[in-house]
Amino acid sequence: MAALGPVNAATVPRKVIRESLADLGEHRGTAVTPEAVELVRELYRAASDASSSQHHAMEVLEEQLADADRRSRRSNIQGDVLGDALLERTNRIHDLEVRFSQLESDWKGQSGAAPTSSLAPIPTPRSCLRNGTSCSNRSRASVKSSKPRARNGPPPKHAASF
Repeated sequence: MAALGPVNAATVPRKVIRESLADLGEHRGTAVTPEAVELVRELYRAASDASSSQHHAMEVLEEQLADADRRSRRSNIQGDVLGDALLERTNRIHDLEVRFSQLESDWKGQSGAAPTSSLAPIPTPRSCLRNGTSCSNRSRASVKSSKPRARNGPPPKHAASF
């Protein structure tokens, strides 16, 4: 005899149950009692309700899993974007530090002496991290106070473009 799959109210039609009850009555030689028929109907309804609620619960879980997967993918993409932006900014800061050092050494070489300025040096992100201070506000204030006044004509060729 072949093995049957799972049997539940969703896989057994009502017609089969009615025919099985009729066959049982014929086999026993007596009619199936109305109480027995009503009991089978109640059991069928309960099984049908249970299987549909299990199916609904499975659909809800699948939907929750799909939502969690979408959120996970979205956060991974956002993390990648932020990581790329951070890398670009870090490279930009490094390039600016190198250019600043080159300009400073060129200027020292031309003047023959170290610059003497009343302006505070602009902190680099590395120096802020070492000191444990916030660079964002200090560096903006330093940059604002150390910018030369505008003059007529085009900006110098070495001016950084942001």
